[in-house]
Amino acid sequence: MVVPAFNEEASIEWATRSLRAGLRGAEDLGAVGATEVVVVDDHSTDATWAVLERLATEDGPPLRAIAATGPQGLGATIRQGLGAASGDLVLYTDAALPFDPVEIPRLVGTLSRYDADVVCGYRLDRTSEGYRRAAQSHAFNVLARVLLPIRIRDVNFACKLLRRSALDVVVPDLRSDGPFIDAELVARFAHHDLRVVQVGVDYFPRFDAASTLGGPAAIRSIVTEAVELRRDLRRPR
Repeated sequence: MVVPAFNEEASIEWATRSLRAGLRGAEDLGAVGATEVVVVDDHSTDATWAVLERLATEDGPPLRAIAATGPQGLGATIRQGLGAASGDLVLYTDAALPFDPVEIPRLVGTLSRYDADVVCGYRLDRTSEGYRRAAQSHAFNVLARVLLPIRIRDVNFACKLLRRSALDVVVPDLRSDGPFIDAELVARFAHHDLRVVQVGVDYFPRFDAASTLGGPAAIRSIVTEAVELRRDLRRPR
């Protein structure tokens, strides 16, 4: 499990314990072998790091806390976390736990059943998050599919399971430091002809943080990164 975290002192203990319980359940079912949670602290200014250091000493699937280096931002943090992950399977989510970790065996089973390289989760019901956030996410998905070779229905949902072979191909190419990272990941899956399957999961929205996809500045940044990525993907491999 790879989890980026920024100023999550109030919720990171609940999140990591929930993830560890989910991983322990997946181990007990035989869905996975040894597991680990890698949390990358994105230059937090609160007590997130201190909480992570304490949690790392608790029993359960190992928790490895990493202090982010380099630029601040969701993309930079995810890139560092994916690069540090050592498992044969790597599942990325965020500290809000937008899906129930009890779904982990089903995600792994889908990967195996369809002999896929990647499983991308999508939100089954988004009505609880409110019209504005749902509209912003829908607009982002449409924009990403127009500008990039993307056929994923829920581009920016933090539920992506990758085989090690797929991770090793994609991670060295990643460039985004911000919230565009999900679109870049999915576009590079397609660029490398990776087999992707999609799975619907129950969605648990977060209400204590504003969307990073709205606003003129964010939209300009997304469009700029998308155009640059499209140009990069058109270069011969």
